[in-house]
Amino acid sequence: MTLPFKIGVLQLSMEPLNETVHVAQACDAAGFEVFWLAEAYPWWRKHSMEARSCTAATAIIARETKRIAIGWGIISPYTRHPVQIAMEARILQEAAGKDRFLLGLGASKIFMKEIGEGEKGREVGPATVMRESIEIIKAMFSGEEVKYEGKAFQAFAPALKPDAHTPRWQPPLYIGATGPVLQRLAGAMTQGLLTASITTPKFARYSRNVMEEGAKKAGRDGTQLDLGCVVVGSVGEDPKTAREGAREMAAMYLANKV
Repeated sequence: MTLPFKIGVLQLSMEPLNETVHVAQACDAAGFEVFWLAEAYPWWRKHSMEARSCTAATAIIARETKRIAIGWGIISPYTRHPVQIAMEARILQEAAGKDRFLLGLGASKIFMKEIGEGEKGREVGPATVMRESIEIIKAMFSGEEVKYEGKAFQAFAPALKPDAHTPRWQPPLYIGATGPVLQRLAGAMTQGLLTASITTPKFARYSRNVMEEGAKKAGRDGTQLDLGCVVVGSVGEDPKTAREGAREMAAMYLANKV
């Protein structure tokens, strides 16, 4: 039976690289369809964990797995210029191969606040930052000359030569968002929406409706777009220990987000 949805695993980039690779390999062998890596931030040092680069880690994971799709879930254009994001995405395309890489973007304003750059998020609204980022990234993937003057970003790049050795396809783009403005933008410009790491069925339904509103306004079929939702989980041989693991993760996430 074909399920009407895909099942994947999302992990934060705060574990040692070898452990993260082993988890991804286990997910690959077990038949999961996507392994998402969310970029952690230094806040996790309070819990004896270290933040690591999502883009660097996923390139290695892509090389060390065979079938499972690899996703950035998410990285922020506030911390990387869109041209750099496109450059790092090229590496993932080459490491993973066609149809195995998913590019997730999000404002990550909490990340900016945690590293002392919160004021930058007020200069230009997140919707403008996200829209311009996506436009630049798509332009870079097109291989055509890029001349972009926006409110948040400028980007200039010559056209890609026909004989250049590089992937020629565009990976699916996703926006991670909880607010209606960015959720509508996801429907208008990308392959889908990624919701928060803790959500509810009611919020998932709301998010899909808002995303489809944005798609309809842009002349797109929102029913063909993806909606990503996360359920906090913990695996252990002892049910009590497993529940404690999930409780700890949920508590840390809520303490950081609320």
